[in-house]
Amino acid sequence: MTMHPDQHALWQAILEQPRNDTLRLIYADCLEEHNQAEQAEFVRVQLQLEQWYREHGLRWNIVPGPPTLVMRERKLLNRHGQDWWLPIRKRIGQRKVLPTSFRRGFVSHVSLTVHEVLTHWNDLAAISPIDSLSLNLNDLPRTAAMLEMPLLGRLRQLSMMDRHLEGCQALVPMLAGATHLANIESLAFGISDRWIDTIGVLASMPCWPRLQYLGIHTFHLDSLLLRNLMEVPPSPTLHSLSLTYNLIAAGGVEFLSRSRAYRSQLQSLELAHNPLRDEAIPLLVREPWPQLVRLNLQRTSLTSESVPWLGDATRFPKLRWLNLSMNPLGDEGLEHLLASSLLPQLHGLDVSATNLSAAAIIRLVESPEVANLLDLDLGQNAQTPEVIEAVIRSPQLSGLQTIGFVPLRGAAQAAMHRRFGTGVRV
Repeated sequence: MTMHPDQHALWQAILEQPRNDTLRLIYADCLEEHNQAEQAEFVRVQLQLEQWYREHGLRWNIVPGPPTLVMRERKLLNRHGQDWWLPIRKRIGQRKVLPTSFRRGFVSHVSLTVHEVLTHWNDLAAISPIDSLSLNLNDLPRTAAMLEMPLLGRLRQLSMMDRHLEGCQALVPMLAGATHLANIESLAFGISDRWIDTIGVLASMPCWPRLQYLGIHTFHLDSLLLRNLMEVPPSPTLHSLSLTYNLIAAGGVEFLSRSRAYRSQLQSLELAHNPLRDEAIPLLVREPWPQLVRLNLQRTSLTSESVPWLGDATRFPKLRWLNLSMNPLGDEGLEHLLASSLLPQLHGLDVSATNLSAAAIIRLVESPEVANLLDLDLGQNAQTPEVIEAVIRSPQLSGLQTIGFVPLRGAAQAAMHRRFGTGVRV
């Protein structure tokens, strides 16, 4: 679509000043004046969500925002997301578009190889205010040249992944000297090599003082190496730590819980797909986590014995989202959760694939303790017609934005949408 000259001038100003939300609001007014009312609304909705997270002191998208804004954002993306993604698709041929590709009203995230960054980054920066990159390290020798590109200074989020690439230990020194990455606030690694032995070098990266999110998903980070990480003073702004798909056990959790700096700052902690087992949980909770909002313990070999420890709300006064999926909790574990002081404060609960019976699930959804839930995942447990009916008729679940089952079709899906609205993900 050809832009009106006023609209084009505003768009260029946004590209030059991507952090200026006032320009985005003015652009939304311009969109509305030129018969693009729904895109204008989308810009405003996403900016309102951004403001909501700032006002609540939370990282963007760490928990669901206000239901009315989330539902409207979702409907607009379902209706127009592919069209708004089209300029990126035409430029680099990417077909996949995710809701998280958009932020503050426009495409902000892309996934590229090193070669694609070298070839297309300047063009992409000229058509969208992109500040988030998932990088596939398929060409380590050319990575150094890529890191010299001044336009990388626009990046706020960087995720680096490899597919068993040789010599990844050379990456950390490269990053330590990458002055154009000084503005990075979110940094994640999915590196298969044991470069993590040099984890102390991370603190020398130009972005470390302003880092808000750190993700290390290596398949090799064990309890001893986690201790090495805990000995590195965190950025004073760090509030999210993701250590999924590693080899961390109880000893590593003890090092983590002993670190006052990490424990007092973190809003989000992800330990999914680590062999924690029940003995790790008393170590995790022996001191309070005063700021923690989100805790992911998916597939960590926990049983019902862990739930009473986790259910003590005095250890997690701000916790709102808890993932216990793919652990053999059984009905006994759910009973412990129902009796806990934690459940009433949760906004999100994932108990999918935890060996729950139909009777236990019905007891959960009928309990007044779930009245604050916005997201509930019950997938891969007993899914009988009685369970579906109990969810639909439960007065406690009126605020749900997402309900997880084995995919529903036909009459069951239609009934769920009649109860919760078509904006709810089923």
